[in-house]
Amino acid sequence: MVKKSAATREAIVAACLESLREDGYARTSARSIARRGGFGQALIYYHFEDLGALLLAALENASTDRLRRYREELAEVATVTELAARLAELYREDVAVGHVKAVQEVVAGVSASPERGRRVMDLLQPWHELAEAVIQKLVAGTAFAPLVPAGDAAFAALALYMGMETMTHLDGDRAPGERLLEALRAVAPIADTIRESSRT
Repeated sequence: MVKKSAATREAIVAACLESLREDGYARTSARSIARRGGFGQALIYYHFEDLGALLLAALENASTDRLRRYREELAEVATVTELAARLAELYREDVAVGHVKAVQEVVAGVSASPERGRRVMDLLQPWHELAEAVIQKLVAGTAFAPLVPAGDAAFAALALYMGMETMTHLDGDRAPGERLLEALRAVAPIADTIRESSRT
């Protein structure tokens, strides 16, 4: 019974994510989610307090899934060049699977509630920790280590990503983000040369 209940909850979350990707936040409702999942609306409220709670569960699901993928891909990164290449690939995966759109839709929808806004920040914390660990690894043993507060740099990286996606979400143009990723790949070898020459 527990397994069946967990499977039902997962199906509801999956239908919610699909609705967010296809319909957007404004048109994602209990009815649209139930229609996509092939179940009654009452089932949603049996498993979730309200639609906002379901949206947060959908965000947690999408975030956890993609975070696992990022950790796998970035675990062995040892240079800025490798990092830039992996980030470009991962970002394109995010776009292809609809992760970016779903996250932006949920953030836009629940951030008006202070309590749920804090929950979104809690869900972003593991991403901050991952970014901080990668940055620390890249500057370790170089003259940049005492000059680059890894925590602050990680915050800036997340803010850039979220801001870039917010802008893209508003105008639908992914070209600036793609150019930024290409620019990062272009300057990465230079950054690695400087990093290696500054080793202490």
